[in-house]
Parts: sequence; structure tokens; C-alpha cells
Amino acid sequence: LILLCLPFLLFGSYMFGLIILGFGLFFLAGGFMNARIEKLAGAVLFTCIGMVIALFSYSAYRTSVESKDWPTVNGVIIKSEVEQRTGSGGEKSSNKNEVRSYPVIEYRYQVEGEKFENSMISFSALSGNAGQIVSRYPKGKTVNVYYNPDQFGQSVLVPGISGPNFVPYVFAAVFIFIGIGMAVSLRKQSMVLGAPS
Repeated sequence: LILLCLPFLLFGSYMFGLIILGFGLFFLAGGFMNARIEKLAGAVLFTCIGMVIALFSYSAYRTSVESKDWPTVNGVIIKSEVEQRTGSGGEKSSNKNEVRSYPVIEYRYQVEGEKFENSMISFSALSGNAGQIVSRYPKGKTVNVYYNPDQFGQSVLVPGISGPNFVPYVFAAVFIFIGIGMAVSLRKQSMVLGAPS
């Protein structure tokens, strides 16, 4: 379980790491609970996961909007290349091991005498294919780096966001709905058991 969560936590995907950890602990502990306690734990877990997804998503959106007002400093591109990765093309794809191209851009900048390196270009998806993106940021090019004044290591080259992403909120709503549904079911079950015969 820890090995499954560790890559997400190490690479900054705290939300996914916490979700996997929560599900793992629930299923591991579920075998030691009676049905009623397990349903109660599930209701709490699903509701909490939904709230965590919503809070993380809102925090990320707010940060992306605030990035337009971040201070800037000169930086330099230290790595710019197209990386080939093999991935599944999906069930409908004829090529199960589809090779896709991804832009890998890294840059270095300095704030108050402290050096930083980052690979975050934008909070939104960049226009163009991998080759076009790499050509816009060739190695050695001087760029304007927008950095977070409260956390110098957080930066982007293209501030702002093209538009809100509603997908995480849909997932959050689904988890919360499931949690509430389990709680309502548990409540009805308690009322039936507690009703006089």
C-alpha cells in the first residue's frame, strides 16, 4: 500500500496519494469490521475523499488565477527535448502499445540569491504538438519566469489558466454522493432495527 502511494506523494500528486491510501486502509481494515461499522467507515471515507478532491481542485484553480499577478524574474531553458513514451492506446485502438511524444522543458531561475529549477510551463494545456512546444522553448533561451512570492520554488512560464476544469469537481460530487448514500442507507437500516416489533 505504501509502495503504491509513495510515487504520487514524491512527485507532488498528494491528492491521488491520499485517495489511494484512504481506499487501501479502508479495504485492509474492512475485513476486521462488522457490516454496520464498515458501512459507516465507507460513508465517512467517501465523503472525506470528495471534499479533499474539491478543496485541492479549488486551491489549484485559485493558484493558477493568482499566477497572473506573480512577480517575474529572468530564467534560462536548460533542457528542451521531445520524449517518447509507450502507453496503451485503449481498447478501441489497433495499436495497444502506442508511442506518444511529450515535451520535456526545464528551466533555471534565481530569486533573492537562491537558485531554482522547474519544469512547469503552464497550469493549462499548451497549444501545439510536442515538437512545436519544444521549438518555442529551445535550450539556452532566456525566458520570463513567474514565481510564487510565498513559495519561490513554484513557478510557470505562462501564467493564468484558459478556463476552469470541472472534471475534478464531478469526481468530488460522485464521491460525496456515494458517501451520503451510504450514510442514508445506514440511517434507514438503524431505524428499521430500532423500530418496535
